[in-house]
Amino acid sequence: MINLNEAFMRKKSILCISALLLLFTPLLSQETQEPQSASQPAVFDSTEVDSLSEIVRLFRKKPHIAILPFTNANTQAKEAEFGRTVSSMLATALRNETNFVVLERNELHKILAEQVLETAGLTKEQTQELEKVYNVEVILVGDVSLINSTLHIDARLIATRSSEIVVALYGTCHDLKQIREKVEELAKQLEQTYLRQWMGKISIASQPAGAEVYLDDKFLGLTTDEQPLEIPDLLEGTYNLRLIRGGYFDWDGQIAVLAKMERTVRVALIGKPGSMNINSEPADAQIFLDNNPVGRTPMSLKQVAEGEHEIRLVKENFKEWRQKVVVRSFQPTDVKATLEVSPGMLTVNSTPPGAEIYFKGSRVATTPHTLSNIPPGEIVIRVDKDGYEEWASAVLIQPNQHEFMDVILKEKVGTIAITSRPEGATVYLQRSDRGVPTAIGETPILNYTAAIGFYSIEIEKEDYFTGHQQIAVAHKQLTELKVVLEERPGSILVETTPPNARVSLNGAYRGRSPFVLDDITKGDYEVTMSLPYDDDKTERILVEPNRQALAKANFKKSKRYILGISAIGVAGLLFHILAN
Repeated sequence: MINLNEAFMRKKSILCISALLLLFTPLLSQETQEPQSASQPAVFDSTEVDSLSEIVRLFRKKPHIAILPFTNANTQAKEAEFGRTVSSMLATALRNETNFVVLERNELHKILAEQVLETAGLTKEQTQELEKVYNVEVILVGDVSLINSTLHIDARLIATRSSEIVVALYGTCHDLKQIREKVEELAKQLEQTYLRQWMGKISIASQPAGAEVYLDDKFLGLTTDEQPLEIPDLLEGTYNLRLIRGGYFDWDGQIAVLAKMERTVRVALIGKPGSMNINSEPADAQIFLDNNPVGRTPMSLKQVAEGEHEIRLVKENFKEWRQKVVVRSFQPTDVKATLEVSPGMLTVNSTPPGAEIYFKGSRVATTPHTLSNIPPGEIVIRVDKDGYEEWASAVLIQPNQHEFMDVILKEKVGTIAITSRPEGATVYLQRSDRGVPTAIGETPILNYTAAIGFYSIEIEKEDYFTGHQQIAVAHKQLTELKVVLEERPGSILVETTPPNARVSLNGAYRGRSPFVLDDITKGDYEVTMSLPYDDDKTERILVEPNRQALAKANFKKSKRYILGISAIGVAGLLFHILAN
């Protein structure tokens, strides 16, 4: 004979198996199914979901749990009664934060004596009675110890039907002020570990994104464009899903979740209409609504979806106008735009480049450069560069037009006047910072134009030393330079036959021939050449600058010199004979 409890369990098993068979077929064959209309709740798992909902709701896993006081494993824990504290906190956390149905303590009293509750011990009969009367599926027991200010918690879930430990977890709390946070973490771990076998996951995506997602009236987050909103760890069963987004009709539907299954739900939201009146000054501007052309101003738009939109107005020779506009359902939205004239552009080039550009009294760039966003109208541009005269001119800027300005700069110049003594010297001019010496003419140079700056000047004339000077040329100023050139000296080459004659210049002994007399200034000179056996030879020589004159003489031995030499020779011979 079968008792009532056994009959009830058999009926429940049959209903569960039927629900699984009915659910698997549509869920495995399709990912989503959108509702037929935005005003009606959407059911997209199967046409049978209304009848299945009651079956699956019976099947949704909401396990009942009984919590016994945790045992104090050492003296420190017992003195502070941490066992009762931790079990009470776990009861609160499991009741508020998890899918467990926690059996109240006063219900436990109806079956268990107080001393049993205090010792956290149950007989097999008491365990079975908890399951039979209160449908308790698991019992939470554990131990608490306090060691060196660190709280150690051991928690165990025991199945009432088999009396076996199905979950065993361990946690520590180093800061006693954070006991509740650690206990709440432990409660979630218990749920995750025990109920994972009955959990599935769904992902929600919407078009457009940014919809609020509610599951059984609980807000879970917003959909995004990047990836679907994932909702993990859902107990198997059916859930009411709602998506809400401003400017769109709410979307409602039911979703079935099966254990260890993942599904993605994609929802296309339907916008609510409003209206928009668009005007511009001046009129006849092209209207773009969310980048789509819709007409020209003035214009009234009907059936505009509620929410934020972008209005863009485009008109030739005027700046593009943009604005975000929020449209409310069934309400007109007025848009009034005053268009600004489009700016122009100006490109400034200069010869040479690298000049400073001034606009409205301020330096803005160096040439070449393009100035953008210039208001239409006449403007004055000034161009300046070191060493060049300042340039300024007015130019008319037209709306949405590109103007060009080519500037040829004039160097700043001064005047140079150069004279020399004697005249007729060639003048070479070189800029100190660049260039090579350049001949600019012969002195006198009375009005030579040169760019401002520092110059090196060389003055050359035949038979004269080169003159070197430094000058500075100032803008619109005359720079004068007077140079007295120094003549180069001449020289005299003295040659005699035979050589080794004594040479004197203007009576002063200078050496023996052959001989060159150097550094002789221009003039007339007497060169006297002497040998002992002939008369002195004197020549009058004209020395020219940078020239070499020649003084030349031939000497012959006189008869007196020869007789003298002979007499000396005979006397010497007699002396030699007598000596021997």
